[in-house]
Amino acid sequence: MLAVSKDVIIREAGAGDIEQILDVCSQALGWSSPEWDRELFLWKHNRSAFGPSLVLVAEDATGLLAVRPLMQWRFQSHEGEIRAARAVDTATRPDAQGRGLFRRLTEFGLERLRSQGVAFIFNTPNSKSRPGYLKLGWHDAGKVEFGVRVSSPLALPRMMRSRVAATKPSIETPDLGMDPATFLRTLPEIPIRSGRRWRTAHTLESLLWRYTAGPVTYRALPMSGTAGAIVRVRQRGQTRELVVAEQIGQVDDSTERDILLSAMRQSDADHLIGATSTAGTMATNRVGPGLTMREVAVYSPAAEDMAWAPGDLELF
Repeated sequence: MLAVSKDVIIREAGAGDIEQILDVCSQALGWSSPEWDRELFLWKHNRSAFGPSLVLVAEDATGLLAVRPLMQWRFQSHEGEIRAARAVDTATRPDAQGRGLFRRLTEFGLERLRSQGVAFIFNTPNSKSRPGYLKLGWHDAGKVEFGVRVSSPLALPRMMRSRVAATKPSIETPDLGMDPATFLRTLPEIPIRSGRRWRTAHTLESLLWRYTAGPVTYRALPMSGTAGAIVRVRQRGQTRELVVAEQIGQVDDSTERDILLSAMRQSDADHLIGATSTAGTMATNRVGPGLTMREVAVYSPAAEDMAWAPGDLELF
């Protein structure tokens, strides 16, 4: 499909566009590790277990001007399953900014997503891009609540001073827990998390894609024969952060709390971030990202109906 104006073509990206896409992202987003960035982009947008992303580009006679990827995602609750999209990696070449390309790419993308039965879009824009989303019909859903635990009273002020973006690559911790692929394949089944709130509709395939197939490295913390957590350690400002990206199955709070505390000590983490249900944590919206959402189809869940895990919203 094409959307053509006097000087710019809006279209879906093809395999031959990858080099120009990475160049635009490098210029606009500061990507500076070519091989790592390429692998991350292809993992996110070409190999996702939820399906390939809708990647839109704007071009003129000089080449690609902007890129707008929309990742496929799926959520489930007691009502069933719905399709969603996550907006990430939007970039406009510096010399092409101010030409309305963000709006045109978004409008084209909404039309395509609607035809595919996508219910809503979610993303975590920064303060500079949030106003543009609000003008295009997104609503501000506030800051996401996560569960937090600090390693000591002295770590709390350090955490609050480190209100900056975390690094994308993990701090390598090969002795922490076990390889997540091995852990996931030893589970007798992937427990289906049901309930009234919408959660990512993970399967074994999607968990293996999300936590073992990309360049961002994770570790698994087994907690029983049927439960555990997927975690990683990353740098955030002057602090070291243990992220409980995904909790699988159920275990008693005491066991979960002790295993996570041991992981914090072993990884020398200043603090831990997990879902609000993570044992031993305190729920707060002071560390989570700001969320925006936009309805695409007739039905879209409200923000308060979502049960987010950190792994859903990481800026990977």
